[in-house]
Amino acid sequence: EPEENSAPDTRTRVKSTLGLNISDSTLNVVTGLENRLLMALQDNGMDYFLAGVRTDTGIKSGRSLFEVRIVENLKPQMSGNCWRAPQVLRIGVSLAGTNVLLD
Repeated sequence: EPEENSAPDTRTRVKSTLGLNISDSTLNVVTGLENRLLMALQDNGMDYFLAGVRTDTGIKSGRSLFEVRIVENLKPQMSGNCWRAPQVLRIGVSLAGTNVLLD
């Protein structure tokens, strides 16, 4: 059964460029490309920690769309006597003031 389109959105659009709020991130977050690229530290066991950051713009209601692109896929390899941790990508929605890494 085909889904019907919703009514056109007549609200004003956000004029600024959306980005990442580095002041609301974990300590192992590294950014690049004017806060549009997110990386996690990988040295000395830091690859076992999750890295998280919030965006600098919130959503009140309605539909939203965002794009995530994986730009590097690191292969698991031996580091000393153990394997490096696998990469994880988690995307979620949370309230301001809550923990960046949701359980």
